[in-house]
Amino acid sequence: MNKQEIIEKLNYIYTNKRTSAQTLAYHNLLKARQNAKFNQVESQIKQINFDLGKAIAFENTEKANTLKQQLIKLQVKKENILKDLHLTSNDLAPQYSCKYCHDTGRRSGKLCDCYKKELYNLLLKNSGSKTNLANFKQFNTDLITNQTQKDQLNKLKNKFEQWVNEYPNSKTYNFVLCGKTGVGKTFMTECVADSMIKKGY
Repeated sequence: MNKQEIIEKLNYIYTNKRTSAQTLAYHNLLKARQNAKFNQVESQIKQINFDLGKAIAFENTEKANTLKQQLIKLQVKKENILKDLHLTSNDLAPQYSCKYCHDTGRRSGKLCDCYKKELYNLLLKNSGSKTNLANFKQFNTDLITNQTQKDQLNKLKNKFEQWVNEYPNSKTYNFVLCGKTGVGKTFMTECVADSMIKKGY
C-alpha cells in the first residue's frame, strides 16, 4: 500500500471505532428507556436541570442549592434503576478508545497523538521493517572509549537529524555507511527510518 491508501484505511478504522461506540451507547439508551421508572427519572432530571439553569441565571442561590440536592437524589435513583437493568450511566454515553479526540483522529484541528501512533504502526508494518526500531533519543556515545569514534558518531547523528528535519528539501538522497561490525551502522539507519516513518514517509 502507498501512504494515501494507508491513510484511507486508518480513516476507515477510526470511523468504524467511533460509529461502534455511538451505536452501542444508543442501543443501551433505548434499552433503558423501555423501563417506565427510568423514563420518569430522566424526565425529572431534565426539568430540574432546566430549573437549575434559571435559578443560577437569576442568582437565586437558595433555590439553586435545593435543586442541586434534588438532582443528586435523582441521579442516585437513576443509577439504581440502571443497575437493575445491568447498566451504568457510562453505558449510555459512547465509550471512545481515545478520550481526547473521541475516535475522530483530530484534536484542535491537528492529528491526535493516538492517530499518529496508529499511522506510525501501519507505515512501519508496510515498510517491512521490524517493529522495534531504534530512535535518536536512544543515541548514547558515553560507552564509547575511542574519542575519534565518538566524535564521528556524534557528527553523523547531527548530520542525519538535520537531513531528516530538512527532508524532502534535502540536497542528498543517497548514503553509504561503511565501518566494522558493531560501530553503529544499523542503529543509525534505524534511527533515520524511525524518524522518517514518524514524519509520514
